[in-house]
Amino acid sequence: MQNSNLDETMPVRPDKTPEESSADMSETQEIKRPAERDESASQEIEYQSILHLDGEDPPEEPPENGDEPPKRRRWFRWILAGIVVFILIVALGGYLGMRDAQSIINAERTQQAAVEAVIQFRMGEEDLAALRCGTAIQRFQYVARVNPEYPGLQENLVAAQICSGGTATPTVAIPPTVTPTPDNRQGEELYTEAKALLAAEDWNVLLDTLDSLRNNEPEFNAVEIDGMYYIALRNRGVDRILVQGDLEGGIFDLNRAEQYGPLDAEADAYRNWASWHITGLSFWEIDWGQALYYFNQVAIAAPNLWDGSYYAQDRLATAQVGYAGELIEQADNLLLHREWCEADNIYKESENYAPMNPTVEPTALYASQKCELSLDEGEGE
Repeated sequence: MQNSNLDETMPVRPDKTPEESSADMSETQEIKRPAERDESASQEIEYQSILHLDGEDPPEEPPENGDEPPKRRRWFRWILAGIVVFILIVALGGYLGMRDAQSIINAERTQQAAVEAVIQFRMGEEDLAALRCGTAIQRFQYVARVNPEYPGLQENLVAAQICSGGTATPTVAIPPTVTPTPDNRQGEELYTEAKALLAAEDWNVLLDTLDSLRNNEPEFNAVEIDGMYYIALRNRGVDRILVQGDLEGGIFDLNRAEQYGPLDAEADAYRNWASWHITGLSFWEIDWGQALYYFNQVAIAAPNLWDGSYYAQDRLATAQVGYAGELIEQADNLLLHREWCEADNIYKESENYAPMNPTVEPTALYASQKCELSLDEGEGE
């Protein structure tokens, strides 16, 4: 009875019968049921969010497949990255250290080669004068490998080649070759004589005696003979450098002494000074700047070092004058190109090495005035 009254009171669209309207109502109710479930789910989510806001963390799901937690993995990556960076830094430091060491070694080898070139060139000139043409060619060829632009190299090499070929050979009286008589004395006798010569500091005769002893009986008191060789060569080398002015011979003796034992600091210093002196001579009148650099070092350490012609301090004074002249030539060239201030600076720099020639002073003053005018004009603009 009540159902029938509800049906009668519900509005019905004109185009539908009451039966169709009842069917629509049932469908509508079925459609709304999923929406009710969604509403309950949203309420559950909202509840979990409220719990999270209150300070309670949502439950973590256990890692799958035994993986480590994310924080632990991040720390492990940072530690691994730090180890890799440390290894790279150590490797880079080692590489830079090796490179610097190699540069120092190369520089020392270059300087030693330059000194050896000077020695070989002078010995080549002596061989050429004595008509030892083949030996002279070998020495000049060595110099050409080290420094192809060595002064006078090409002329002497051509002369040595002509000498070797028998063309244009000057007529020179060649002294007869003297064959030394072999010393057949017993080892004990030579050894006794060598000890006496060592006490007398007669280095030249001592070395000849040691050569005879070593040639006749190589195994006789070998250690003691090596010690005598070292003392004789070391002291004769120092004497050649400091007293005789034979720098090349002194370096040669000290190099030989080093084959028997390490040189002491004093002898090594003498050898270095001689090497610097010879290297400075190789730049003489060719590059005054380089000559000044080497003689400045020698003059500070050993001003009285002698090369057979001049002392190191005299060489330094001459090199300073030569370098000042080179600077003045550079300044003159800059002046021609209207580089006033650059020329003025170089003129002033030249006075640090030698007094300015009175004939140059007006030109230097002109450069200074033009430089000041150009600066004033620049400030006015």
